[in-house]
Amino acid sequence: MTTALDIVTRALVTINAIQAGEAPSAQEAADGIVSLNDLLQSLGNEGLTIASVGAESFSLNGSSSYTIGTGGNFNTARPVKVTNAYYTVNSVDYPVRILTMTQYQDISVKSTTGTILDAIAVDYAYPLARVYTWPVISSGTLTMNMEKHVASVAATDVLSLQPGYERMLRYNLAAEMLPEYMSVPAGVAQDIVAKAQQSKSNIKRVNYKPMRLVNDVPTSRYSRGNIKSGW
Repeated sequence: MTTALDIVTRALVTINAIQAGEAPSAQEAADGIVSLNDLLQSLGNEGLTIASVGAESFSLNGSSSYTIGTGGNFNTARPVKVTNAYYTVNSVDYPVRILTMTQYQDISVKSTTGTILDAIAVDYAYPLARVYTWPVISSGTLTMNMEKHVASVAATDVLSLQPGYERMLRYNLAAEMLPEYMSVPAGVAQDIVAKAQQSKSNIKRVNYKPMRLVNDVPTSRYSRGNIKSGW
């Protein structure tokens, strides 16, 4: 598992501030964490989300919805996306469907109660998101795999990042710290900056989601179209 200090250490090795296998001094580590947090905030301003991925479990108590975020019913960092989920009761796990809010709103009787959770929908409001459950369940455990913003870290924090993110953070942090150390030749510094830009561009390219033009009007008298779904 990669920690924030691991990222700092690799960046310091990249700019030749320390040797491979050498641990940074306490001051170097502290300065590196400050620079890493500055970088994370800057990347956030660019719209480039650094997301950690992990599973967390929460107890259900009969509510039809639960706030999720710091201080919420599910007291954890607010997720930016729930990727999958399952429900556990009597030591048995059941898969849970993730609905869009539109699909959830189409459920006629949202107060239906049951013994097995079938589906959830997430309203990604800010600062607290809200998880809706259907049917309403009085007990059991909901486990969700979630992506979360990483806005600030401590040295010992474990970062579970998507492929390519560690390299991007390493080279961009190295480029960020270059002026403080000036420990590499100009040509090497230019190569580090180029790799920082390239790795960031690669992440943005993967995360870019083009807009899709949808025509709700039937294309022929044999097709009916679906205004709600766009198909």
